[in-house]
Amino acid sequence: MGELKILHIAVPVPLRRLFDYLPPTTNTAGYVIQPGVRVRISFAHHVLVGLVVSIDSKTDLKPAKLKTVLEVIDQEPLFEQSHLDWLLWVSRYYHYPVGEAIFTMLPTQFRKPVLAEVKQIPIIRLVENKMLGDLAELQRAPKQQQIVEYFKRKKELTMTEFNQVFQNSHQALNTLINKGWLEKSFTGRIREDTHSVIPAPRLNADQFNAVNGVSRSLDEYSCYLINGVTGSGKTEVYLAVIESVLKKGKQVLVLVPEIGLTPQLVDRFKRRLKENIAVLHSGLNSTERLNQWLEAKQGYARVVLGTRSAVFTPLKDLGLVIVDEEHDLSYKQQDSLRYSSRDMALVLARKKNIPIMLGSATPSFETLLNVAQGKCTNLDLSKRAGIARPPKLTLVDLKKQRLVEHLSEVLLQRIGKTLEQQQQALLFVNRRGFAPTLICHQCAWVAACQRCEQPMTVHKQSAKLRCHHCAAETKLPTDCIQCHSPELRTLGFGTQKIEDFLRVRFPTTEVIRIDRDSTRRKGSLQSLIDNIQHGKNQILLGTQMLAKGHDFPNVSLVGILDADQGLYGSDLRSGERMAQLIIQVAGRAGRAEIPGEVIIQTYHPEHSVLTTLVNQNYGAYAKIGLAERKASGFPPFLRSVLFRAEAVDQQQAFDFLSSLKSYEGLRNTPLVECLGPVAPTMEKKAGKFRSQLLLLANDRPELHRLVNELIAYINVLKIRQKVRWSVDVDPMDFT
Repeated sequence: MGELKILHIAVPVPLRRLFDYLPPTTNTAGYVIQPGVRVRISFAHHVLVGLVVSIDSKTDLKPAKLKTVLEVIDQEPLFEQSHLDWLLWVSRYYHYPVGEAIFTMLPTQFRKPVLAEVKQIPIIRLVENKMLGDLAELQRAPKQQQIVEYFKRKKELTMTEFNQVFQNSHQALNTLINKGWLEKSFTGRIREDTHSVIPAPRLNADQFNAVNGVSRSLDEYSCYLINGVTGSGKTEVYLAVIESVLKKGKQVLVLVPEIGLTPQLVDRFKRRLKENIAVLHSGLNSTERLNQWLEAKQGYARVVLGTRSAVFTPLKDLGLVIVDEEHDLSYKQQDSLRYSSRDMALVLARKKNIPIMLGSATPSFETLLNVAQGKCTNLDLSKRAGIARPPKLTLVDLKKQRLVEHLSEVLLQRIGKTLEQQQQALLFVNRRGFAPTLICHQCAWVAACQRCEQPMTVHKQSAKLRCHHCAAETKLPTDCIQCHSPELRTLGFGTQKIEDFLRVRFPTTEVIRIDRDSTRRKGSLQSLIDNIQHGKNQILLGTQMLAKGHDFPNVSLVGILDADQGLYGSDLRSGERMAQLIIQVAGRAGRAEIPGEVIIQTYHPEHSVLTTLVNQNYGAYAKIGLAERKASGFPPFLRSVLFRAEAVDQQQAFDFLSSLKSYEGLRNTPLVECLGPVAPTMEKKAGKFRSQLLLLANDRPELHRLVNELIAYINVLKIRQKVRWSVDVDPMDFT
């Protein structure tokens, strides 16, 4: 009789353990049970899908009491053993239930007992002999003509892509198919690129040295910071190294912070690499995401380009990881499994024994400290690529300026001159909506969110008040709720208010606003970006969505309307983030042959962050900032874990964390400092009162050991049932 097999299975439930099962009594499909395959199981009177993590003969229960697996779903593992081990490490490091962590990292279909196979998706193509077809026969159908003109440039689109570009156009599409202009087929494969390969440009000395530096260690773990000023050609460095890795038969994972950056990068990569590229981001439907994931796993896609969660994709032959704009806060998941994809990419590269490249013009303090400690090699790109030169930065003291709708005369004059020269001006406003506050002029009543106790933002176009914290909204009132006075006024400004003013001030100029409100519909962001790329004298107005990573060669002027917003923030990283944001926004100016100018409006031109950035550079500011962090004993010099709690009752959240603080193991651990519990800057959110407890330590293993003890201690606290709590390892936001 053979040795008894015990299957240790991860189940997508909020319990911090694996569950033991016996192999199925019958296996009609004949699939071999091994770690990494999914199985169908009976769990708490439900039938769920679990994933086998390990197999041995050990169990804490009597084998006779164990349930039997109902069915083996997968013919082969979804993860090879080394990748599965890494996923388990991620769960342990972030102290998150193992089953929920693993299934968070998988395409959503894998929670159902479906086969892991590429699904067919519809593709719309221009009929081959219609490439030179006469559009005159469609002159009475402008929508059809527009669609055909687009397909002559793009040749083919998935149905999802078509719906993103042409909303509510199914009738026009079907008519064009019936007329023989377009045809529909189905494919599960990533589509082969039909573009001709564009030769690589000549690298400058800095780029050449960076490529050589990385290429010398492609067969071992090494970390490189591509520390390049905006417009220095970091992407060309990435591409040159990627080409070397692809020649070795390996795959490459490229992470980007924003979905808005992926179309431009995908197009650029395809035109340079002539490789199958899998794209993973939140804009895909579930079938498309599944297909891209499987293509990467099977090795068909040689390059995987995606946002935060793409780091979990199990590439078959991974040879290089790249994290572009590594400083960006978007890499940190702020709920559920609170992971940092940048940090996880570093661990993945070390486990796979391959190099990783971190790119940024404004590196995070964590990465700069790693460079100083010899854990990461700094490779400088100190000059802009080609003939482009760094923009000139000018501070405008608003205390000495007459403002017209929050714009200084200096900035307005420069906008006018820029437009006269057939160039583009970009204005950065880090606040969407029309105005952040609605107030009564008679009684000073402020329209506030009932659930967050924060002012609601005025959205004039939709006549709504919206809370940007919990998404609650209500109709914009015409009279004061408190005294019924009609004298309601707005305070402050947002993108919509500035847009209204610019349209009046520059009536013959196109104003393009890019923020979360103007890009809600699928495909709208890319459509706006395309308009900017082909435009001339336009005013571009937007939030951080417009400021990150985009290359607009005709932008010669950048205006930052409110540089003071982050200078005096309560968060530990307020100054660091503001400095990064200013440099990133400023980097949109003068990226081609047109000289760039940046005007920074501020009431505090003497502030050290601003003067250091204008008179020196980000590197000089970072040295000062790191010295301040070290002196105060805060990250990145200490490891941190943040316990958060929220409850309907204000006192309960505080009492829960106070109970944690009184835990004897914490009080008797001198290596760990405990701060709090305290209310965050915004104490109430979505109807819940919040509190937080911060743990700091030099010794990471000791800190994590204590966190495990605290989580176990929580299970015996009665008050835990009255609060919702979470653990945030290496938190990036303390507000």
